[in-house]
Amino acid sequence: MPSAGRHNRPSGQSRTAFTKLYADDLLGHGPDDFAREVIAHDEGEPVYRLSTYSPLRGMTGDMEALALYAGQVCGQVKHVRPAREVVHEMMDEAHSVLGRLGSLK
Repeated sequence: MPSAGRHNRPSGQSRTAFTKLYADDLLGHGPDDFAREVIAHDEGEPVYRLSTYSPLRGMTGDMEALALYAGQVCGQVKHVRPAREVVHEMMDEAHSVLGRLGSLK
């Protein structure tokens, strides 16, 4: 049976700080102290709750219960906007920059 710490990263990489904190420190237990609850499957192999698996294209099961990784950029999010608004703002900025570059000829 695969261990609760089984992951889909190259060997030698450590678990994320959140997963380690959650599984080892915050609850005062290691991953082997928890029940083996299968929440998803990856190529026919079970993926357990609190494992370090992240959702991949071929996985099936409860994707929202899997580990979701995010970097330091998360701290830069100040508000949530509709994608349409963000794309329009990016297009307006691109047109502005291209217009300025065109006038440099």
